[in-house]
Amino acid sequence: MMMAIEALGKLSMKIVKVDVANGFILAKVTGGFRSFGEDVIIQLKSFNEGTMMSIESECNNRRQKIDWGKNKDNVNQIIKKLSALQNNDYPNADSSLMAIMNQVNAKGSGSGCMVLFVGLFIIIGILL
Repeated sequence: MMMAIEALGKLSMKIVKVDVANGFILAKVTGGFRSFGEDVIIQLKSFNEGTMMSIESECNNRRQKIDWGKNKDNVNQIIKKLSALQNNDYPNADSSLMAIMNQVNAKGSGSGCMVLFVGLFIIIGILL
């Protein structure tokens, strides 16, 4: 969980809520040219094999029907930052993180206001 919090902070996403017991992080992204702003939700769930991480970005203004790719960009930025942190600051993390991140698929590439990424991260003790 610490690695996800650090990634959000380095991306200037304002962390609004952290629930360690339930593996939940809520962050806000300020609006700009392409949107009125987004909510980013990260959820972590532990399994015997590792940790599943769900990263979701959605428009925080329900009247905005098209996200112009901003939600997908948010999720991609978080994935890139997690990868960089893994390589630089968390060298003991399992190397399968990068391979799994590369296999993640996007749903709604700019046509809607939600992008959901789910991947199984085989990182024992790093994210929790």
